[in-house]
Amino acid sequence: MATTTADYAFPSTACIIQKECCLSEDIFALDLNAACSGFLMGMAVARGLFSNMDKKYILLIGAEKLSGILNPADRSTCVLFGDGAGAVLLEKSLGRTIQKTWARGDLKALCCPGTGKYPAFLTMRGNEVFRFAVTVLTQAITEILDEAKLSMEDIDLVICHQANERIIRYVQKRFPGNENKFFLNISEYGNTSAASIPIALSECEDKGILRKCRRIILVGFGAGLSWSGLLMEEQ
Repeated sequence: MATTTADYAFPSTACIIQKECCLSEDIFALDLNAACSGFLMGMAVARGLFSNMDKKYILLIGAEKLSGILNPADRSTCVLFGDGAGAVLLEKSLGRTIQKTWARGDLKALCCPGTGKYPAFLTMRGNEVFRFAVTVLTQAITEILDEAKLSMEDIDLVICHQANERIIRYVQKRFPGNENKFFLNISEYGNTSAASIPIALSECEDKGILRKCRRIILVGFGAGLSWSGLLMEEQ
């Protein structure tokens, strides 16, 4: 369960979900806090678990209730973020996956104080985050393509963390001729943090987009600062 806005400091939301879904007790259940990078970091953890455990499936959830950590008087943040949840059921596959992740400790660009600290509202330096985001999203996509020995022409779909339409539009321009491969739905929900990529995947599935795709890139960034890119290629 990828979230920064769990209802409890503990127990983990993953354990609560395990009980409510009447799942077997012999499973690995945990929350992962990586802010807006949470879903992609969860994918990295899932890939590691598949290689070390005998389970066939992993349920990965990204969910946030960001309204609970927003200051309604701060117009630089409260109008940007939304609440949402999405989930994927992962199965071991023989298809190729390539993932790269990065972290850069930073308390100033994007932060929310922890338990017992008040006011516990999200704060963000918007211009700084924008410059960071367009740089690292481009970097992540480029490095993934290089490692896979592919070009953007070989990719069918790119799903970015839906943080800001201007950020995604800016990154699109770095890959001329392939702008239409970048999925956008932020105007519908705002920035839902760890939920944004699974929500986008669900919409792409509903619209019949995914079944036409052989190679997909997922890419995102968030507080940490942290960022990650993932290529998924059908066998």
